[in-house]
Amino acid sequence: MAISAHFEASIQAVRAPRRTLRLEALGTTASGDAAPVLIHNLSATGLLLKCPVPLAEGEQILVDLPEAGMTGASVVWASGDMFGCRFDAPIPAAALSAARLRSPAGAEGLEAAPPHAPVLPSDEAFGARLHRLRKERGLTLVNGHPVLRAKATPSVTRCRVAREV
Repeated sequence: MAISAHFEASIQAVRAPRRTLRLEALGTTASGDAAPVLIHNLSATGLLLKCPVPLAEGEQILVDLPEAGMTGASVVWASGDMFGCRFDAPIPAAALSAARLRSPAGAEGLEAAPPHAPVLPSDEAFGARLHRLRKERGLTLVNGHPVLRAKATPSVTRCRVAREV
């Protein structure tokens, strides 16, 4: 008896390459509230930022980027004070280069995966994965103290497919 199976396409496999950096910028909410933000990574299609102002999924924001000016984006996911955002339109390569140049020296090598790293299928949502990884590395604070969790063994979802004989 044959059982058919398929893998769903991973969003991570098709997303634009991310550039890890530490860039301070100004962010503005749709209501006009301005706040300083720290951009942790940037691509032509989106960014990961830390912001002291709570943002909701789907909220429209503006971020002041070098060589691009105030750039519109929408919040895709939120985890504490970390927010994943998608730009309304892709930003030009000049803006990516300018942001990279304005980031402190050495910031680019932090937590960057090698370009040849395989993308493994996972049932874990990106926001949940980021939150888990932040906890494991002691980067998430609860009541002012880092939350540390025992290091888990990475797991890979396996799919068995029976072949017709």
